[in-house]
Amino acid sequence: MNVALVTGGPGAATVGPCTAAPSPDLHYRLPSAFNDASSKNGRAMPIDLDEVPSRGSQCASAGKRRSWIPGAAFLAVLFGSIALAQSPPGTPPPASAPADLRQSKGVLLADRPDDTLLLAVEAFDDGSIGLVVSSLAPRCRVPEDVFDLPVQVDRAGFQLKHVIRQQQPQPDGACAESIATVYQAEHYWPLKTATAVTLHLPWGAVPLNEAGLAYLKSITPARPPPALPDDAATYSGLLDQLTELLAAGRNQEARAAAEKVLPYFVQRPPDEGGRFFGILGTARRRTSDLSLAAASFEVGIRLLEIAGDTHSLGVVSDNLATVRRLQKRLPEAEAASDRAIAAFESLDTPGGKASLGGAYNNRSLILWDQGSPELALVYNEKALALLKVAYRDDPQALRPFLEDNKFLRKAIKTP
Repeated sequence: MNVALVTGGPGAATVGPCTAAPSPDLHYRLPSAFNDASSKNGRAMPIDLDEVPSRGSQCASAGKRRSWIPGAAFLAVLFGSIALAQSPPGTPPPASAPADLRQSKGVLLADRPDDTLLLAVEAFDDGSIGLVVSSLAPRCRVPEDVFDLPVQVDRAGFQLKHVIRQQQPQPDGACAESIATVYQAEHYWPLKTATAVTLHLPWGAVPLNEAGLAYLKSITPARPPPALPDDAATYSGLLDQLTELLAAGRNQEARAAAEKVLPYFVQRPPDEGGRFFGILGTARRRTSDLSLAAASFEVGIRLLEIAGDTHSLGVVSDNLATVRRLQKRLPEAEAASDRAIAAFESLDTPGGKASLGGAYNNRSLILWDQGSPELALVYNEKALALLKVAYRDDPQALRPFLEDNKFLRKAIKTP
């Protein structure tokens, strides 16, 4: 099945990353297999929204800069700041941050003159588990205060974890940064049992070394993992219901439901996972959360590449291209558009041709934003050549593309 298709068009609003968060008061009736599933101790399995502070509290503190506090004291403050979403009084930066990192609790993932990277994990009294990645590098590398971190488990499992950032430039011009998140105990088990874990940090993928993996395994969650249904039909039914909510325009409900079940897709096959993250990204984009939508689409793309689902790969790539365009991150929009077009051009099916037409038109919008109206018109007309066939019985669907063509021709004074 294909990921729900939501592509950009003229007039789409550009909004900040901390707007239109899902309301905690929204509830969606999940399939009974999820509502009634029991954990090993016989209790009903909870399906809660993600375990970090609410988006409102995160965004309220997003503009604050916290001072670099080294060693165990820093980790205690940072772990505490996740729960409180506020900054304690800072202290001056240390004279030798790399040495402080090496003396801190945790495991070094990198220890080079240009990159010191430390992983630290802490189990709390309430059973939750905090995870911090601290870095010292010649420049700051984490561009956002609040974002989603993809955590890859083994070959085809992904968690998306909300993280908060602390950042402090150093006197020598280097940059000390830390990102932190919290796991509910039952959601930590995939890390406990993994044979490989990769952190997809903003500057690139960092596979955990043997010491890092052993360190994660040294933490035993206080609660057992939830007992979940393992039949594909249950998950397929859930994905269908989420898609139906989006098709009905019930975007907040779709997002709230998808966020609730996000932790349970980490160990599903890549085709299911790819479809889920495509749906989650669509719901996040429709609720005006572009940054988190992009993170969802990027994970979906990785999984669909593994699954070999070319059409869905094209759809999700095209959706990512639209989000990056709305964020004004045009080189990334162009790269995602290239991937979408390549996927659709490889398909010789009516659905593939229609999707290719949509991708060509989205590329036209990117080219317009890049200041290339003549080339934008070329791609719009390539789109029309396909879409006039696909929508020959649906003039209303074709109208927006014709209007784009008229606008472009007027802009460059082409008859």
